[in-house]
Amino acid sequence: ANAVIGEAFVYDITATNAPTSFNATGLPDGLTVDTVSGAITGTASGPVGISTVTISATNAGGTTNQSL
Repeated sequence: ANAVIGEAFVYDITATNAPTSFNATGLPDGLTVDTVSGAITGTASGPVGISTVTISATNAGGTTNQSL
């Protein structure tokens, strides 16, 4: 997924096995994650370059992480 500084960004975290919550760490400034729906939205404002983002989905069995 690519966020462009100053442009609207939308990314939906998807997962199987009935996730009950989502999270994302390392998001560029200006982007946020809705922990209920898994939507990452906003307008990136920095930093310029590659961000290491980890997304996760949690259910009764535990949490799974994946790099984005």
